[in-house]
Amino acid sequence: MKPFDTLTLMQFCWAFLSILGFSVRVNLKGWKLLFLALGGGLSWALYLIILFYSKSLLYSIFGSTLLVCIYSEVVARKLRVPVSVSVTCVIIPLVPGSPLYYAMQAYTNTVDPTLTEKKLNKLGSNPAIAMPEGWKFKTRKLKRNLQLRANGVAHIVRDGLGSVYQRFTWPKPKPKKR
Repeated sequence: MKPFDTLTLMQFCWAFLSILGFSVRVNLKGWKLLFLALGGGLSWALYLIILFYSKSLLYSIFGSTLLVCIYSEVVARKLRVPVSVSVTCVIIPLVPGSPLYYAMQAYTNTVDPTLTEKKLNKLGSNPAIAMPEGWKFKTRKLKRNLQLRANGVAHIVRDGLGSVYQRFTWPKPKPKKR
């Protein structure tokens, strides 16, 4: 994906329309709708552009949030609405819409030489893993192979033991045959 291609434009339009609908739903009226919807589209477009150039999820979210907050301050003063109304509307596209999962791709025993494949089930209780707050470590036996695909950008993290994880969403189950 390039930063200024039709996919970015299409995603800008969807973010614009979703914030337009949200603004109508929360009973905003008049020209305010267009400026807030434009801010929602800009927040997502800026996220995509910064992600393309920085290759960092953290920088892209931080940069787009910072720029959108500045936009919200200016628009709120021009439209004479509270900044909280403007920020709430334009930042919505940056909120993840579905749960994010990370699948372990590889583990290493360089930090903990006692770590083996059989001990991976108890890895979540190991304090050295240093999981972020709110994260849970679970293991499960898959019924079929899980293919992790990166559509242009792979989001990879490491834990405190050096194991590598990739972000993904669960594939939708196939419909049952009748």
